[in-house]
Amino acid sequence: MPRGKTKTSQERLSEIDGYIKTLEERKAKLDERIKDLKNQKQDIFTKEKQKQMEKIQDLIYKSGFTAEEVLEKLKKVE
Repeated sequence: MPRGKTKTSQERLSEIDGYIKTLEERKAKLDERIKDLKNQKQDIFTKEKQKQMEKIQDLIYKSGFTAEEVLEKLKKVE
């Protein structure tokens, strides 16, 4: 029992090319999304590091020591 018209090689190649194009477009969108998410992740990481540095600076200031004195004390701990 026939299932329909048999496609020519050219028709099959055209379908495959269309499918490839569709997948490449999806991949490009996913790559862009991944890039955006990595940038968001880096921004969050940078902000957290900045907060930590501000806390450290505040503690150093409140301690009454200079940054050099704190570094010297930390080197002794090693």
